[in-house]
Amino acid sequence: MWLDFSEFDLSDKQLRDKMVNEAKLALNSGTNYGKEGHQYMRFNFATSLELVKEAVARINRVFG
Repeated sequence: MWLDFSEFDLSDKQLRDKMVNEAKLALNSGTNYGKEGHQYMRFNFATSLELVKEAVARINRVFG
């Protein structure tokens, strides 16, 4: 799933750093898939529903 973070106007590095350091999540940067992925992150949710809910809660705490 692609998550659009463009409303936060962060560079890709700032977005990645915020996700790792504040949300404690390691999502894939959209630019890994091409320049069109700027300000997007790829959320792979091939895991338990419990872990997906925890990840979404962390993203909401930091970016919500």
